[in-house]
Amino acid sequence: MNDRREGPIRPMKQILALAALCLFIGSMLLVGPSFGFTSVASDRGVSVSTGAEDESLIALVDEQTSDLPNNDFETVGSLENNVGDSLETEYVISASEPVTISFDGQTGETVSGSFTLSEPEPIEVECGPPGNRDSDIVTLTVEIPEATSGGVTITNAEMELELYCDDTPPSDTEFDASDVDESAEQRFTASVDELGSNDGFSIDLTSAQESGKIDYSQLSDDDVELVEGRGEVSFDPDEMIIRFDGQGGQTGNVIIDISGFSIESGGSEIAYYEDDIGRTASGEFEIDVPSDDE
Repeated sequence: MNDRREGPIRPMKQILALAALCLFIGSMLLVGPSFGFTSVASDRGVSVSTGAEDESLIALVDEQTSDLPNNDFETVGSLENNVGDSLETEYVISASEPVTISFDGQTGETVSGSFTLSEPEPIEVECGPPGNRDSDIVTLTVEIPEATSGGVTITNAEMELELYCDDTPPSDTEFDASDVDESAEQRFTASVDELGSNDGFSIDLTSAQESGKIDYSQLSDDDVELVEGRGEVSFDPDEMIIRFDGQGGQTGNVIIDISGFSIESGGSEIAYYEDDIGRTASGEFEIDVPSDDE
């Protein structure tokens, strides 16, 4: 006699139901990530990259190689899309110190907007004069309120880079204002060796104007000539300011001639210089009025 014990026989309907449940769970596991992109993307988007590549869906890549100069825009990093498809991206970029940021055609101490992120988008920073900052260590913060691409949504991502601005103060500059005689012409010469590619300077004639010795009030832009240098010159009669705006990097001197003003009396006067990197200087000049006997 066989003493064989047999377990309970499961009805066929139960077996089929169990198999169907397993197939359903398996299919959900396969499609699961497409439903979970929002939370995953939000978590991964917060990470910061310091290399050429990063596994975050959206990454801030550090490209700074040395201390940043004070008077030129330099690329410090880039915003990169690792999703594959283009990302419609909202952004706000700010800094812990008053530096100038350039990104996506926007320029300012804080820039914001939205754009389509496909290829890496560079972020540029100009540190400006050291005296404008409390610290030469600058934290750049990139906030991404939302970035979307199909089924992928990245929300509230925040990334940071630490930047180092050059703490070397600008050196003294050379500025000269020529003497004035009955020809009513004057020349101003300024060294621009340390100015950035788009930096400029102002020459303030207020002191001489208010003394009553010279009347510059009738000057116009046509009376101001750029003799040497690359850029544009203009005159503001309300502020008594000659303005030079540079174009492209240049060295040596910028020379500006003015004419068309009137001489009221003789004596000594001063013109004051100030440039976009914080340097100041003054040029003293003599006003020579011929005597009636000459």
